[in-house]
Amino acid sequence: MKWTVTDGQTTRTVTATDLLDRTVFYKVGHHSSHNATAKAKGLELMRQENELVAFIPVDRAVALTRHPQGAWKMPAFNLYLRLLQKCQGRVVRSDLGWAADSKTPPTRPTESNFDTLTPVDWPTWKQNQQKAPVNVQRLYVDYTLP
Repeated sequence: MKWTVTDGQTTRTVTATDLLDRTVFYKVGHHSSHNATAKAKGLELMRQENELVAFIPVDRAVALTRHPQGAWKMPAFNLYLRLLQKCQGRVVRSDLGWAADSKTPPTRPTESNFDTLTPVDWPTWKQNQQKAPVNVQRLYVDYTLP
């Protein structure tokens, strides 16, 4: 996709790739289901990895109760892992707040199948979360553009 934009007297073409390359806040689609985020033509084009923050609107406990039980695997494991890597840990979920190692108290039964998410990166990721321009509260998340 292409758009023509005018800044004052300068006209230029902006592409979807340009926009993705500048993305610093990504609202993940469809509760982070397996088909909600384009990989090669979406997530992998977001190159601001030292700033990128992802927000996932999901309630995993509710998703796991849908019928047939366990069919709604949200967030999708592989996408969740890639978001954590790409965002260097700066992933916010509406049900948990900041993403955390599934073994970190409080223990959350809904995260038990994420026990394999034990990269050595968690300490660094926690520091990245603390430095991000994000204020995570119980009822809202504020992201401040730097």
